[in-house]
Amino acid sequence: MPTLSDRIRAARRLTGLSQSQFSLSLRVERSAVAHWERAQGTTPTTGNLMAIVNLTGVCFEWLAVGRGRMRPSQFPDDLEFKATRVAQDDAEEHLLCAFRRLRPAARNSLMGLLGEISAQSRSSDRRMRQRG
Repeated sequence: MPTLSDRIRAARRLTGLSQSQFSLSLRVERSAVAHWERAQGTTPTTGNLMAIVNLTGVCFEWLAVGRGRMRPSQFPDDLEFKATRVAQDDAEEHLLCAFRRLRPAARNSLMGLLGEISAQSRSSDRRMRQRG
């Protein structure tokens, strides 16, 4: 049976990301990912396990304890139901459902774009505060 470190590595490889890219997406240090993937390494927090699940689309139970399927069998339907429970409005629900249907590489591209937009927005906000 694969160990937690093996399952984390397999989940990361599903995304096609390096440890550095994966760590950026998860907002953790690259060394944290390296430790998680090491046989005698550290164990990620439950929050980080959930972040891995959200990034890679693997099942939480499979990742955390090795039981069940690696990927959900009815991926879009199951996730659409969950999105309707957490989305705050129709636009957010639509975005969340669309995001969850993306392949990992497309998700990463979108996350990079959102990071750039967010940084530009924060920069613009700072300039507005300085003027005002």
